[in-house]
Amino acid sequence: MAATITLPNNLTIAQIKDIFAELSPIVSGESDMISIDSSNLDNIDSAGLQMLVKLKAMCDINGTDFDWTNCSDTVKTNAAD
Repeated sequence: MAATITLPNNLTIAQIKDIFAELSPIVSGESDMISIDSSNLDNIDSAGLQMLVKLKAMCDINGTDFDWTNCSDTVKTNAAD
């Protein structure tokens, strides 16, 4: 079973706790594939990037495939910085 996670407009330290609590069970569940859609994401800070790295690490530990769908320029730019 595949799961698609659509990120909100803002992924900053102010939202991380609630968003991670919502996404963690999805990533830790029985999905064999997690797809992250960041097309709506307009604002991300280092805490948001760290959360995405953590979600990817959780997928690796669980043997779950991880894919980016519609990776926003916001993510690309901030990840490169």
